Amino acid sequence: MCRDKMDTLEYKVKLLESEVESFKAHLNALSPEELQIPSACVGWSVADVIGHLAGQEHASRVRRGLEGDYSPPAGAPSVADHDEDQFAKNIFDRALATREQFGKELVSHL
Repeated sequence: MCRDKMDTLEYKVKLLESEVESFKAHLNALSPEELQIPSACVGWSVADVIGHLAGQEHASRVRRGLEGDYSPPAGAPSVADHDEDQFAKNIFDRALATREQFGKELVSHL
């Protein structure tokens, strides 16, 4: 494939969509028991990680980035005000809330 075509926004979006669908198919094949096993993230189950991915609005962030907008999302603190411990706690809390909110439909919200 021509390098120029691989650099286009359209190609990148299609590639990302394809990878997301492949990832979702893999996750949908997991049993309820497999969703509860520990992930590589200490203290997080596989389902917790899926909740994190679903609750981060990655699609809109990627879309903004592909359009050249690398600014923090609305409501995010400025870099100068960043508190790593609070940031990590917020991520975990949002992951659990998303997991609980969507339950068995969690993967469909990726």
